[in-house]
Amino acid sequence: MNLAKNPTSFINEHTASYILIPRLKTILHQNYRKVIPLYYWATREGSNRSLNTMIGVEFSVLALYSRRPKLSSGPTENISVKLNKSLFESARIFSNFGISVLAGSPLVRSICQLDSDANCVWFKVQNSTDDLIICCDNSDFRRHELHIEESRIVNFIEHNSKIIDLQKLKLATDEMRSLPGASFSFFSGSGYKPIYFLLIK
Repeated sequence: MNLAKNPTSFINEHTASYILIPRLKTILHQNYRKVIPLYYWATREGSNRSLNTMIGVEFSVLALYSRRPKLSSGPTENISVKLNKSLFESARIFSNFGISVLAGSPLVRSICQLDSDANCVWFKVQNSTDDLIICCDNSDFRRHELHIEESRIVNFIEHNSKIIDLQKLKLATDEMRSLPGASFSFFSGSGYKPIYFLLIK
């Protein structure tokens, strides 16, 4: 697996998510009756008022980390995607609660390519303890152990997820704040914060 040299990005994770969320919703609707994206805040989605609206409602959960496409320096401008060590630390906590974790990125080289038909790449966030930079410019990345095809995403969720409720999701996010540096990230909106998909059959 070749590593991109000196990769830099031209968009942020929130911009990437505007491409990834609709694409992933379409994939998930093939198997789930309701697909509810959630940007979780402890004082909003995790509040007592919110919890009271979800009494008796159970679902599977997928956590999605939006990743920026990064371009290497030089004439070829190879696209790469970075999976940070902190994502794998978060995924280990999520797995204890039966929450599946993916990372995704649009494979684009400019803002003008950020359209509904942009190609996207998806990776399982598991089984690593280090930062990974994966070059996505040729078919080699599809053989990476963490890469997952869109057609396999539902099977991945079904295999790795448990049926939980919003209170259980709240407990998972509470435990996430025990990670080093997480308190700043989770309350300020900085850092790496996933989009949750509540999945109801």
